[in-house]
Amino acid sequence: MLFLIDWLLFNQESFCSSLTFISLRIKIKIMKSKLVLLGALLMASIAFAQTKLGTIDNDYIINLMPEAKIVVKMSQEYGQKLDSSFSIKMKDY
Repeated sequence: MLFLIDWLLFNQESFCSSLTFISLRIKIKIMKSKLVLLGALLMASIAFAQTKLGTIDNDYIINLMPEAKIVVKMSQEYGQKLDSSFSIKMKDY
């Protein structure tokens, strides 16, 4: 009988440590599953965010700029200058 009590006391410590080990393994599995779920949600949100596209109207924005009229005028003058120099070179050729 005394042997049985000693054996139970000894195995109680190992039994408690095995319970602690099992509960630790369960906690690790839960933590891993939470991390996997978090990662999946993060990937899904990134993929969803990439599908959102916006468009802009470049002409509208450029026409709102006061410098645009000056640049258009300068480019037209430069184009006329190139056209005249091209026509002079064509006559010489």
